[in-house]
Parts: sequence; structure tokens; C-alpha cells
Amino acid sequence: IEVTTLVRDLTDRSSTLDLHADLVTGCRFLHRELIEDIRDRILSIDGIFIWNTFVEFENTVNLAPPYRIKRKLAPNELNNTFTAQTTTRQFTVLHD
Repeated sequence: IEVTTLVRDLTDRSSTLDLHADLVTGCRFLHRELIEDIRDRILSIDGIFIWNTFVEFENTVNLAPPYRIKRKLAPNELNNTFTAQTTTRQFTVLHD
């Protein structure tokens, strides 16, 4: 198995114009436009997307950041992003 790793600032579109990745992963970072860009342009067919960030739950109190709701995913938001009618590709969401 050959593995090639790249580290790029995915928020800089000029650095991703030619990028197609079989695996995209992110941790503790929420940038909704970037996630849609990864879905539509960067992630290869049969690619794997792994993202770990904060989720807003009803009736909970944050004891630590992020405190702003806009910095947290809503329940099922990733699932909705990857299964939206606006996407031209089909994705299987294993866990949301």
C-alpha cells in the first residue's frame, strides 16, 4: 500500500484547486463552507471524510468553549450536508 500525505490549508482555495483526496480529516474545527467544498470538490469518489467537532445539544449548558451555537454542529447537520438534494454525488453516512 502506498500512502502519500499532504498538509494543506483547506480554507485557502488556491491551494486546493488541483487537490483530490481519498481521506480528509479534521478535528475541533467547524467551517461549514469548507465542509461543503470538501464534499463537492476535494473528496475523491469513494473517499472517506472524518470530522470531529462540537455538537449543540438541547437543554445543555456549556462548561467550556465553544460557547456560541454557530460554532457547533446541529444534531444531524453533517448527515444533512452530505445527503442534501443539492449534491451531485451520493454519500453513505456511517455516524453523525
